[in-house]
Amino acid sequence: MDSRLKNTYALRRTSRSRSNQNLKYLIITVLLIGFFSTVGIQLLVKTSLFISGASKETLDQGSPNAILDAPEIYNLPDATNSAQLELSGVGTLETTLHIFVNGEETDTFQMSSEDFSASVSLQAGENEIYAQTEDAKNKKVKDSPLYKVLYINSKPNLTIGTPTDGQTIASQEVEVTGKTDQNVSIRINNSPTVVASDGSFRQSIRLKEGGNMITVEAYDIAGNSNKVELRITYQKED
Repeated sequence: MDSRLKNTYALRRTSRSRSNQNLKYLIITVLLIGFFSTVGIQLLVKTSLFISGASKETLDQGSPNAILDAPEIYNLPDATNSAQLELSGVGTLETTLHIFVNGEETDTFQMSSEDFSASVSLQAGENEIYAQTEDAKNKKVKDSPLYKVLYINSKPNLTIGTPTDGQTIASQEVEVTGKTDQNVSIRINNSPTVVASDGSFRQSIRLKEGGNMITVEAYDIAGNSNKVELRITYQKED
């Protein structure tokens, strides 16, 4: 009987000890919840405000690692016969765009949109053109590719060797010969003619009896042209 009483007493002590321990854990948990619900929230708010302020400061100061795209100029011709050339292209918003022709700055834009257009003056011969984007906030510049445009302000040379204007011939075929500049195309009576590397050309033309008009036209890569007209009479021999 004493043994049973002892066991019962021991169980009651163990149960009472566990209850006290659970009460301690509960009190600690409540205190922690109270702490985080006050100090923790304040700390979280302060941390958020700090991060927000740092981000704003970073945006205001600009990022030295920001990527700056190079500007582009669209559809420039290889050659032109006009002293004024219209440019169009795309750049970067909120930057400064500079246009350079033959090493000299000819125009400047504050980029309020991505598209730009400009008119530049060319000098006779080859012209080098490029655009430059300047990001003053981040102290960066980026150049477009270098474009070369040939300005030709004169018509191509064209001389005819044979036949001569006003000539009367007895043969039904006549060989037209002549010379022009390099990189020039020749058409005789609207038919393309092969031009040698030195600018010489020749082509046979079949004539009708009586008066004939032979038209020789030269075109350069800039669109300039030159024309010679020959009046030839084909008269059969008796």
